[in-house]
Amino acid sequence: MKSGRPGPGGDELALAFARNGPLAPGAAPPLFLRAARGCELTLTDGTVLLDCATGGLLPLGHNPSPALETRGLSDLSVAGEGVEFPVRVELMRKLAEVVPGGTNRRVRLCDSGREALAQALRLARLHGPGSGVGWLAASADPEPEFPSGTGCLVVHPFDGRAGYAARLCRDRGWLLVSDETGIAPGMSGRMLASELLDARPDIIALGRGLAVGLPFGAVVAGSSEWRWPDSGNGGSLAGSAVAQGWLTRLEAGWLDVIRELAARLRSGLEELAGRHGGAVAGAGLVLTLRLGQPGAAGFVARCRQAGLLVRQCGESAVAVEPSSAITPGQLDRLFSAVDGAWQGKGR
Repeated sequence: MKSGRPGPGGDELALAFARNGPLAPGAAPPLFLRAARGCELTLTDGTVLLDCATGGLLPLGHNPSPALETRGLSDLSVAGEGVEFPVRVELMRKLAEVVPGGTNRRVRLCDSGREALAQALRLARLHGPGSGVGWLAASADPEPEFPSGTGCLVVHPFDGRAGYAARLCRDRGWLLVSDETGIAPGMSGRMLASELLDARPDIIALGRGLAVGLPFGAVVAGSSEWRWPDSGNGGSLAGSAVAQGWLTRLEAGWLDVIRELAARLRSGLEELAGRHGGAVAGAGLVLTLRLGQPGAAGFVARCRQAGLLVRQCGESAVAVEPSSAITPGQLDRLFSAVDGAWQGKGR
Protein backbone atom coordinates (compact mmCIF):
# COMPACT_ATOMS: atom_id res chain seq x y z
CA MET A 1 0.00 0.00 0.00
CA LYS A 2 1.17 3.55 -0.68
CA SER A 3 2.09 5.85 2.18
CA GLY A 4 -0.52 8.51 1.61
CA ARG A 5 2.19 11.17 1.61
CA PRO A 6 2.91 11.81 -2.09
CA GLY A 7 0.70 14.24 -3.95
CA PRO A 8 0.17 17.99 -3.81
CA GLY A 9 1.82 19.14 -0.62
CA GLY A 10 2.15 15.58 0.72
CA ASP A 11 5.85 15.74 1.57
CA GLU A 12 5.46 19.21 3.04
CA LEU A 13 2.61 17.95 5.24
CA ALA A 14 4.73 15.05 6.47
CA LEU A 15 7.61 17.35 7.33
CA ALA A 16 5.33 19.87 9.04
CA PHE A 17 3.63 17.19 11.12
CA ALA A 18 6.97 15.65 12.12
CA ARG A 19 8.15 19.09 13.22
CA ASN A 20 5.00 20.58 14.75
CA GLY A 21 2.47 17.77 15.28
CA PRO A 22 1.93 15.52 18.34
CA LEU A 23 4.09 12.68 16.95
CA ALA A 24 5.17 10.33 19.74
CA PRO A 25 8.76 9.04 19.78
CA GLY A 26 9.09 6.10 17.40
CA ALA A 27 5.53 6.50 16.11
CA ALA A 28 4.77 6.08 12.42
CA PRO A 29 3.64 9.22 10.58
CA PRO A 30 -0.09 9.45 9.87
CA LEU A 31 -1.83 8.92 6.57
CA PHE A 32 -2.82 12.24 5.02
CA LEU A 33 -6.36 12.55 3.69
CA ARG A 34 -7.57 14.32 0.59
CA ALA A 35 -11.24 13.45 1.03
CA ALA A 36 -13.60 11.48 3.27
CA ARG A 37 -17.15 10.38 2.53
CA GLY A 38 -19.24 7.68 4.14
CA CYS A 39 -16.96 4.76 5.01
CA GLU A 40 -14.25 5.66 2.49
CA LEU A 41 -11.11 7.74 2.96
CA THR A 42 -9.09 8.98 -0.01
CA LEU A 43 -5.42 9.63 0.73
CA THR A 44 -3.31 12.32 -0.91
CA ASP A 45 -1.74 9.66 -3.15
CA GLY A 46 -5.16 8.49 -4.37
CA THR A 47 -5.35 5.33 -2.26
CA VAL A 48 -8.88 4.58 -1.03
CA LEU A 49 -9.30 2.99 2.41
CA LEU A 50 -12.41 1.52 4.02
CA ASP A 51 -12.76 3.08 7.47
CA CYS A 52 -14.14 0.54 9.95
CA ALA A 53 -12.51 2.09 13.01
CA THR A 54 -14.59 5.17 13.78
CA GLY A 55 -18.26 4.17 13.45
CA GLY A 56 -18.80 4.49 17.20
CA LEU A 57 -18.15 8.22 16.87
CA LEU A 58 -19.35 8.76 13.28
CA PRO A 59 -22.58 6.74 13.05
CA LEU A 60 -23.42 8.15 9.60
CA GLY A 61 -19.83 8.03 8.37
CA HIS A 62 -17.66 10.89 7.18
CA ASN A 63 -19.36 14.05 5.90
CA PRO A 64 -22.85 12.57 5.61
CA SER A 65 -24.89 14.12 2.83
CA PRO A 66 -27.48 15.39 3.04
CA ALA A 67 -26.46 16.63 6.47
CA LEU A 68 -28.88 16.31 9.35
CA GLU A 69 -31.16 19.29 9.82
CA THR A 70 -29.54 22.07 11.86
CA ARG A 71 -32.43 24.54 11.54
CA GLY A 72 -30.09 27.22 10.27
CA LEU A 73 -28.64 27.88 13.73
CA SER A 74 -25.10 29.19 13.88
CA ASP A 75 -22.55 27.31 15.94
CA LEU A 76 -21.07 30.71 16.86
CA SER A 77 -23.89 31.42 19.30
CA VAL A 78 -23.90 30.06 22.85
CA ALA A 79 -26.37 29.95 25.72
CA GLY A 80 -25.04 32.49 28.20
CA GLU A 81 -25.87 32.91 31.86
CA GLY A 82 -29.63 33.17 32.31
CA VAL A 83 -30.31 32.54 28.60
CA GLU A 84 -31.45 29.31 26.97
CA PHE A 85 -32.36 28.19 23.45
CA PRO A 86 -35.39 25.98 22.70
CA VAL A 87 -33.35 23.54 20.60
CA ARG A 88 -31.19 22.68 23.61
CA VAL A 89 -34.20 22.23 25.89
CA GLU A 90 -35.87 20.01 23.27
CA LEU A 91 -32.79 17.79 23.20
CA MET A 92 -32.70 17.57 26.99
CA ARG A 93 -36.33 16.45 26.98
CA LYS A 94 -35.67 13.97 24.17
CA LEU A 95 -32.72 12.39 26.01
CA ALA A 96 -34.85 12.06 29.15
CA GLU A 97 -37.45 10.25 27.04
CA VAL A 98 -35.18 7.75 25.27
CA VAL A 99 -33.57 6.44 28.46
CA PRO A 100 -35.69 3.57 29.83
CA GLY A 101 -37.33 4.03 33.22
CA GLY A 102 -39.33 7.23 32.96
CA THR A 103 -38.68 10.86 32.10
CA ASN A 104 -37.98 12.17 35.62
CA ARG A 105 -34.34 12.84 34.76
CA ARG A 106 -31.89 15.70 34.64
CA VAL A 107 -29.78 16.29 31.53
CA ARG A 108 -26.67 18.42 31.09
CA LEU A 109 -25.25 19.17 27.64
CA CYS A 110 -21.49 19.36 27.19
CA ASP A 111 -18.90 20.24 24.58
CA SER A 112 -17.27 16.79 24.44
CA GLY A 113 -17.51 13.25 25.71
CA ARG A 114 -14.59 13.87 28.03
CA GLU A 115 -16.40 16.81 29.62
CA ALA A 116 -19.58 14.73 29.86
CA LEU A 117 -17.77 11.97 31.75
CA ALA A 118 -16.15 14.53 34.06
CA GLN A 119 -19.55 16.09 34.80
CA ALA A 120 -21.04 12.63 35.36
CA LEU A 121 -18.39 11.90 37.99
CA ARG A 122 -18.87 15.33 39.52
CA LEU A 123 -22.57 14.61 39.92
CA ALA A 124 -21.85 11.15 41.32
CA ARG A 125 -19.54 12.63 43.97
CA LEU A 126 -22.23 15.13 44.96
CA HIS A 127 -25.01 12.55 45.32
CA GLY A 128 -23.22 9.26 45.98
CA PRO A 129 -22.13 7.89 49.35
CA GLY A 130 -18.44 8.67 48.76
CA SER A 131 -16.07 10.72 46.63
CA GLY A 132 -13.98 7.82 45.33
CA VAL A 133 -14.38 6.60 41.74
CA GLY A 134 -13.89 2.96 40.80
CA TRP A 135 -13.02 2.12 37.19
CA LEU A 136 -14.00 -1.41 36.20
CA ALA A 137 -11.70 -1.27 33.16
CA ALA A 138 -8.68 -0.56 35.39
CA SER A 139 -8.64 -4.19 36.59
CA ALA A 140 -8.50 -7.47 34.71
CA ASP A 141 -9.90 -9.42 37.67
CA PRO A 142 -13.26 -11.10 37.08
CA GLU A 143 -14.61 -9.58 40.32
CA PRO A 144 -12.33 -6.72 41.38
CA GLU A 145 -12.61 -5.13 44.79
CA PHE A 146 -12.66 -1.38 45.38
CA PRO A 147 -11.42 0.61 48.39
CA SER A 148 -13.51 2.19 51.11
CA GLY A 149 -14.67 5.66 50.21
CA THR A 150 -15.77 4.54 46.76
CA GLY A 151 -19.03 6.20 45.78
CA CYS A 152 -19.50 5.15 42.16
CA LEU A 153 -18.30 2.65 39.58
CA VAL A 154 -17.68 3.53 35.94
CA VAL A 155 -18.45 0.71 33.52
CA HIS A 156 -18.39 0.21 29.77
CA PRO A 157 -21.69 -1.34 28.61
CA PHE A 158 -19.86 -4.13 26.73
CA ASP A 159 -17.73 -5.19 29.69
CA GLY A 160 -18.82 -8.70 30.62
CA ARG A 161 -18.34 -7.83 34.29
CA ALA A 162 -20.89 -4.99 34.21
CA GLY A 163 -23.46 -7.22 35.89
CA TYR A 164 -21.05 -7.81 38.77
CA ALA A 165 -20.46 -4.05 39.02
CA ALA A 166 -24.21 -3.40 39.08
CA ARG A 167 -24.71 -5.91 41.92
CA LEU A 168 -21.83 -4.36 43.83
CA CYS A 169 -23.37 -0.90 43.47
CA ARG A 170 -26.76 -2.16 44.57
CA ASP A 171 -25.37 -3.96 47.63
CA ARG A 172 -23.16 -1.07 48.76
CA GLY A 173 -25.32 1.86 47.76
CA TRP A 174 -22.87 3.13 45.14
CA LEU A 175 -23.88 4.82 41.91
CA LEU A 176 -23.42 3.05 38.56
CA VAL A 177 -22.06 5.26 35.76
CA SER A 178 -22.28 4.02 32.16
CA ASP A 179 -19.50 5.44 29.97
CA GLU A 180 -20.97 5.55 26.46
CA THR A 181 -18.81 8.40 25.22
CA GLY A 182 -17.35 6.17 22.49
CA ILE A 183 -20.64 4.59 21.36
CA ALA A 184 -23.11 6.69 19.40
CA PRO A 185 -26.79 6.11 20.18
CA GLY A 186 -28.13 3.31 17.98
CA MET A 187 -24.77 1.81 17.05
CA SER A 188 -25.08 -0.95 19.65
CA GLY A 189 -28.34 -2.06 18.06
CA ARG A 190 -30.21 -0.33 20.88
CA MET A 191 -31.00 3.33 21.31
CA LEU A 192 -28.44 3.42 24.13
CA ALA A 193 -25.79 0.79 24.77
CA SER A 194 -26.66 0.72 28.49
CA GLU A 195 -29.92 -1.02 27.57
CA LEU A 196 -27.75 -4.14 27.20
CA LEU A 197 -26.84 -4.04 30.89
CA ASP A 198 -28.61 -6.20 33.47
CA ALA A 199 -29.31 -3.08 35.54
CA ARG A 200 -30.19 0.52 34.81
CA PRO A 201 -27.27 2.87 35.35
CA ASP A 202 -27.74 5.85 37.63
CA ILE A 203 -25.85 8.19 35.29
CA ILE A 204 -25.07 7.90 31.55
CA ALA A 205 -22.31 9.85 29.78
CA LEU A 206 -22.59 10.33 26.01
CA GLY A 207 -20.01 11.68 23.56
CA ARG A 208 -19.70 13.19 20.10
CA GLY A 209 -21.42 10.24 18.44
CA LEU A 210 -24.67 11.70 19.78
CA ALA A 211 -24.16 14.58 17.33
CA VAL A 212 -22.84 12.26 14.56
CA GLY A 213 -19.26 13.46 15.02
CA LEU A 214 -19.58 17.10 16.05
CA PRO A 215 -17.80 18.00 19.30
CA PHE A 216 -20.57 17.30 21.78
CA GLY A 217 -21.54 15.39 24.89
CA ALA A 218 -24.35 14.92 27.38
CA VAL A 219 -25.00 13.54 30.85
CA VAL A 220 -28.31 11.87 31.66
CA ALA A 221 -28.92 11.52 35.41
CA GLY A 222 -31.33 9.00 36.89
CA SER A 223 -33.30 11.57 38.85
CA SER A 224 -34.29 15.19 38.32
CA GLU A 225 -33.67 15.71 42.05
CA TRP A 226 -29.92 15.47 41.39
CA ARG A 227 -28.39 18.83 40.55
CA TRP A 228 -25.03 20.32 39.75
CA PRO A 229 -24.12 23.47 41.70
CA ASP A 230 -24.00 25.42 38.41
CA SER A 231 -26.32 25.37 35.39
CA GLY A 232 -23.68 25.03 32.67
CA ASN A 233 -23.92 26.17 29.07
CA GLY A 234 -22.00 23.48 27.20
CA GLY A 235 -23.29 21.87 24.03
CA SER A 236 -23.44 23.99 20.87
CA LEU A 237 -26.69 24.90 19.15
CA ALA A 238 -25.69 23.13 15.94
CA GLY A 239 -24.66 20.03 17.88
CA SER A 240 -27.94 20.07 19.80
CA ALA A 241 -29.98 20.28 16.59
CA VAL A 242 -27.96 17.52 14.89
CA ALA A 243 -28.26 15.29 17.97
CA GLN A 244 -32.02 15.81 18.02
CA GLY A 245 -32.13 14.93 14.32
CA TRP A 246 -30.08 11.77 14.86
CA LEU A 247 -32.34 10.51 17.66
CA THR A 248 -35.40 11.26 15.54
CA ARG A 249 -33.91 9.40 12.58
CA LEU A 250 -33.22 6.37 14.77
CA GLU A 251 -36.80 6.33 15.99
CA ALA A 252 -38.10 6.70 12.43
CA GLY A 253 -36.53 3.41 11.32
CA TRP A 254 -32.78 3.88 11.04
CA LEU A 255 -32.27 1.73 14.13
CA ASP A 256 -33.73 -1.18 12.13
CA VAL A 257 -31.26 -0.45 9.32
CA ILE A 258 -28.40 -0.63 11.83
CA ARG A 259 -29.68 -3.93 13.22
CA GLU A 260 -29.84 -5.46 9.73
CA LEU A 261 -26.30 -4.33 8.93
CA ALA A 262 -25.10 -5.54 12.34
CA ALA A 263 -26.58 -9.00 11.79
CA ARG A 264 -24.70 -9.39 8.49
CA LEU A 265 -21.49 -7.97 9.95
CA ARG A 266 -21.54 -10.29 12.95
CA SER A 267 -22.46 -13.35 10.88
CA GLY A 268 -19.57 -12.75 8.49
CA LEU A 269 -17.03 -12.08 11.23
CA GLU A 270 -18.17 -15.07 13.29
CA GLU A 271 -17.72 -17.32 10.25
CA LEU A 272 -14.16 -16.04 9.82
CA ALA A 273 -13.44 -16.24 13.54
CA GLY A 274 -14.63 -19.84 13.65
CA ARG A 275 -12.37 -20.68 10.74
CA HIS A 276 -9.29 -19.04 12.27
CA GLY A 277 -9.72 -19.83 15.98
CA GLY A 278 -10.98 -16.45 17.11
CA ALA A 279 -14.20 -15.02 18.54
CA VAL A 280 -16.44 -11.97 18.18
CA ALA A 281 -17.58 -9.74 21.05
CA GLY A 282 -19.59 -6.55 21.30
CA ALA A 283 -22.98 -5.60 19.91
CA GLY A 284 -24.49 -3.90 16.89
CA LEU A 285 -21.90 -2.27 14.66
CA VAL A 286 -19.43 -1.92 17.55
CA LEU A 287 -17.63 -5.27 17.54
CA THR A 288 -14.32 -6.67 18.74
CA LEU A 289 -12.39 -9.51 17.11
CA ARG A 290 -10.68 -11.76 19.64
CA LEU A 291 -7.76 -13.15 17.66
CA GLY A 292 -7.03 -16.06 19.98
CA GLN A 293 -3.36 -15.11 20.33
CA PRO A 294 -1.18 -11.98 20.57
CA GLY A 295 -0.46 -10.17 17.35
CA ALA A 296 -3.13 -7.48 17.03
CA ALA A 297 -0.65 -4.86 15.82
CA GLY A 298 0.41 -7.02 12.90
CA PHE A 299 -3.22 -7.90 12.15
CA VAL A 300 -4.15 -4.20 11.98
CA ALA A 301 -1.15 -3.50 9.72
CA ARG A 302 -2.13 -6.31 7.32
CA CYS A 303 -5.70 -5.01 7.21
CA ARG A 304 -4.39 -1.57 6.33
CA GLN A 305 -2.25 -3.05 3.56
CA ALA A 306 -5.44 -4.61 2.21
CA GLY A 307 -7.23 -1.25 2.28
CA LEU A 308 -9.10 -1.63 5.59
CA LEU A 309 -8.77 0.54 8.69
CA VAL A 310 -9.51 -1.20 12.00
CA ARG A 311 -8.22 -0.37 15.48
CA GLN A 312 -6.09 -2.34 17.92
CA CYS A 313 -7.66 -2.54 21.39
CA GLY A 314 -5.34 -5.00 23.14
CA GLU A 315 -2.53 -7.42 22.37
CA SER A 316 -4.96 -9.93 20.89
CA ALA A 317 -8.05 -7.84 20.13
CA VAL A 318 -9.10 -5.60 17.24
CA ALA A 319 -12.07 -3.22 17.15
CA VAL A 320 -14.24 -3.36 14.02
CA GLU A 321 -16.63 -0.39 13.99
CA PRO A 322 -18.05 0.56 10.57
CA SER A 323 -20.57 3.35 10.31
CA SER A 324 -24.17 2.73 9.35
CA ALA A 325 -23.29 4.11 5.90
CA ILE A 326 -21.48 0.89 4.99
CA THR A 327 -22.81 -0.87 1.88
CA PRO A 328 -23.12 -4.61 1.15
CA GLY A 329 -20.18 -4.36 -1.24
CA GLN A 330 -18.06 -2.66 1.39
CA LEU A 331 -18.96 -5.38 3.89
CA ASP A 332 -17.64 -7.94 1.42
CA ARG A 333 -14.40 -5.93 1.15
CA LEU A 334 -14.17 -5.91 4.95
CA PHE A 335 -14.60 -9.70 5.16
CA SER A 336 -12.01 -10.28 2.44
CA ALA A 337 -9.44 -8.04 4.15
CA VAL A 338 -10.02 -9.61 7.58
CA ASP A 339 -9.73 -13.12 6.12
CA GLY A 340 -6.47 -12.19 4.43
CA ALA A 341 -5.10 -10.58 7.59
CA TRP A 342 -5.88 -13.72 9.58
CA GLN A 343 -4.01 -15.74 6.97
CA GLY A 344 -1.05 -13.37 7.22
CA LYS A 345 -1.68 -11.74 3.87
CA GLY A 346 -1.75 -8.10 2.80
CA ARG A 347 -1.97 -6.12 -0.38
